[in-house]
Amino acid sequence: MSSPYDATKVEKLEYFDTADNTWRDLTGNSFGPAAGFPLSDATSRFRVTFKESGTFNVTIQLVAVDGGDVILEDTVSFKSKVAPTLTVTKPDTFTVGEAVEYSVSTTGGDDAGTMVKGVFTYDATKVEKLEYFETADNTWRDLTGNSFGPAAGFPALRRHQQVPCHLQGVRHLQRHHPACRG
Repeated sequence: MSSPYDATKVEKLEYFDTADNTWRDLTGNSFGPAAGFPLSDATSRFRVTFKESGTFNVTIQLVAVDGGDVILEDTVSFKSKVAPTLTVTKPDTFTVGEAVEYSVSTTGGDDAGTMVKGVFTYDATKVEKLEYFETADNTWRDLTGNSFGPAAGFPALRRHQQVPCHLQGVRHLQRHHPACRG
């Protein structure tokens, strides 16, 4: 089986080896032993990791070992995208009664420009005050309700973006509290 594809776009191409239930790197542009394998009713499993987003065509052929004639062929299209990310950076411990700052960082990936807003879910009986930092006027503002940002949202950015948040006057904050997970 040969798969002409643009290898510069592919981080890794693998096949599943049923002999030992292991994923193995597929090197070169063919699959199977040099002596070939008998054409039969069978399913082979593959997986691919792309380096970048885009649409990529792959032609898959089954060719005769003797003579190289193409027996079967199909061209399939793969679409990949760069996923957005969300990372919370926080201290390991929050001290009751003290304001503690943490940050929420995002990358928009291929969803950059999509209008979003931050939503927090937490037990308000355990958090005295939750604030966010408004960069437009350089001030801390109370988080009222469960979200921050304009009603219409703000665009997810393609680059790394930090949204600093601030927990102030925490009472009985539990270690695995949703407002403090990272």
